[in-house]
Amino acid sequence: MLGSTAPSADFLSDVDGLRPELEKRAEEACERIRSCLREAGLAVHAATWRVKTRSSLVYKLREKAYSDPWSDVMDLVGVRVITYFEDHVAPAAEALKQIFNWVPEHSMDKEDSLGESEFGYRSVHLVASLPRTGLESTHSGPRSVERFEVQIRSILEHAWAEIEHEVHYKSGIAFPRPALRRVSALAGALEILDREFVNVRRAQNDLVKSYLLTYGDGGGGGDPLDSARLIAALEVGRPGGDGWRRGDGALEWFDFHDAKVLVKALKLVGLTSWNAVAAKLDTDVAKNMIRDYAAESGLAEHQVGHRVVAALAAFATDDSIGELFPELLEIEHLEAVTKPVRRAGKTTVKPEKSSSKSGTASKRTNSGKSKASAKSKTPPKSKTPPKSKTPPKSKTPPR
Repeated sequence: MLGSTAPSADFLSDVDGLRPELEKRAEEACERIRSCLREAGLAVHAATWRVKTRSSLVYKLREKAYSDPWSDVMDLVGVRVITYFEDHVAPAAEALKQIFNWVPEHSMDKEDSLGESEFGYRSVHLVASLPRTGLESTHSGPRSVERFEVQIRSILEHAWAEIEHEVHYKSGIAFPRPALRRVSALAGALEILDREFVNVRRAQNDLVKSYLLTYGDGGGGGDPLDSARLIAALEVGRPGGDGWRRGDGALEWFDFHDAKVLVKALKLVGLTSWNAVAAKLDTDVAKNMIRDYAAESGLAEHQVGHRVVAALAAFATDDSIGELFPELLEIEHLEAVTKPVRRAGKTTVKPEKSSSKSGTASKRTNSGKSKASAKSKTPPKSKTPPKSKTPPKSKTPPR
C-alpha cells in the first residue's frame, strides 16, 4: 500500500516549523567548525552548511522508508568541509571531535568500507550533537532535531562524489559492468592524484626551506622575488612576526596565494628583490609606519606580521598602491597607519599591461629609488612563526 511508505506528514510539518531555528543552529555550528580548523592550521577550501529542503527530505524518506525519522535521519542538518589536501581530512575530523559531542556508532570513514582492490566514494562522516542557540523555537511539534552530520573530504574526493552522484546514483540507470568499472577506475585515478598533490605541497615546502638557508647564509638578496622567496626572506629577516606558514610537521603548508599578492604589489612599486625590500624597510618612512602599526595593534615592533611589513614597504615606496590593491587597506589598522602618507600622495602606480612587461614596473615608479635600494643588508637568521586564517562562508549543501 502507498500509505505504508508515504513520508510522515506530521514530521514534515514539524520540520517546516523548525526550519528557521535549524538554519540558525547550522550556521553557528559551521562557524565553530571554521574557527576550529583555523586554529588547527589546516588547509580548508570551504566549510558550508545546509538544512535539507522539503523535497529532498521527502525523497529520502520515500527511498529509505524510515520507521522513526526523528531518530533515523541524521543529516537533516549538514555541514560539509572540503580540504585542499587528502592528508588534512583525518586531522580535520580529529580536531572536530574535540569540540562536539560526536556519536561513534553513526560516524564513519567511508574509505574503510572499500576493499584492498576497490575504489569509490571516500569521505569521513561524523554525526554529532547539534549545538543549541539562543533562538527560541516557534514550532508547536512535540520533538526537535538533536543531531547533525559533518562530511569531510578533499577537493578531488568531492569532485568525484558529486559527478558520480549525478551520473550514476541519481540517474536510475542500470549501467553495464564495463561502465561501472570505468567509474571505479576514475575514483582510483583521483586517489593517486590526491596523493600527488600532497607531494607537490611538500616540494613547495622544500623550496621555501632551501631559500631559508640561502638568505640565512647571506645570499639570494638580489634574486627576483616570488612568493616562496618573500616568505623565506621575511622569516629570516623578521623572525618575530607571524608569516605565511600554516600547520605543523607533515601537515605544514604555506599561504602562497596571499604572499603572491604582496609580491605583485612590491614589484609594481619597483621592489623586485629582497635587497630592495630590506633597504626600503630601513628608511625612516617605513620604520615610522611599522612603529605606528605596532602601537595601533598592541604589538612590539618586531612582532608585526610579514603580510603587514611587506604591505608597508610598498606604501612607503608609493602611497597610491592601495588604489590597485584595495585588499591591503582591509588589513586591520593598515588604513589608519598609511592615511597620513597617502594624504600627501605624490605618485600614482600604473598597472602592468602584460606579464611580459613586468620588468618595466620599476622604471615607471620610483626607478631612482629602486636602483639605490638594490644594495642592502641581509637579515639575521630566523625561527618559524605561527598560524592564521581560513575558509570562506557559503551555503553549498551536503546531500
